[in-house]
Amino acid sequence: MDVREPFSYENLVQSAIVLFDCLAAKIDLVFDLMANRITL
Repeated sequence: MDVREPFSYENLVQSAIVLFDCLAAKIDLVFDLMANRITL
């Protein structure tokens, strides 16, 4: 069965990876700010 779906699993995984990278960067930034606040 060859079904062409516009919303493929590969695209979903790619979007999830991009989202996760963005989220991880934001979390890193928050931790950096918290660490700076603690040291100051």
